[in-house]
Amino acid sequence: MDKDAFSVVLGAVPETTALLEQKWDHIFYTGGPAVGKIVMAAAAKHLTPVVLELGGKCPTIVHSSANLAVAANRIAQGRWLNAGQTCTGVDHVLVFKDVKEQFLSLLKDSVIQFYGKDPSRSPDYGRMVSERHHARIVGLLKSGEVFLGGQHDSKDRYVAPTILVNTPLDSPVMQEEIFGRSCLCWK
Repeated sequence: MDKDAFSVVLGAVPETTALLEQKWDHIFYTGGPAVGKIVMAAAAKHLTPVVLELGGKCPTIVHSSANLAVAANRIAQGRWLNAGQTCTGVDHVLVFKDVKEQFLSLLKDSVIQFYGKDPSRSPDYGRMVSERHHARIVGLLKSGEVFLGGQHDSKDRYVAPTILVNTPLDSPVMQEEIFGRSCLCWK
């Protein structure tokens, strides 16, 4: 990339605060609502346009007429990319009852195909970005019945690709609205 057009600044709160005091042509921010408010307030001082990606729910519907194998592969790839720490990864699936069991089987097969029978040993499966996020995700595992996965290791910040079933709509995992999920669930 052209170093006169783009630069990367590594840092935390002090560096970010200093950057936000500058006038920018446009700001893109991905993260949580608390910091999103800070970014928006800083941008408003200069009337800088902002794109905020603050998480949210990302449902998918699997219809009876779908190619279930293709759907399972695509959902698995999108959900567990970067250990589920993507803002647009599917976080719950609504599956037509007549194909639910077949789809679950295919989704399990997709996870094994991508990450092996023990994803903790896979070079392609990441870890939670922080201890805080790891603890939060582990807490969400109690939101439904574990169909696949559920294993976790706090020392390694590992949470297995997990499929929860029978998750009540008012359960914590269904209320979660920020990225860093490694669970996939549906009712």
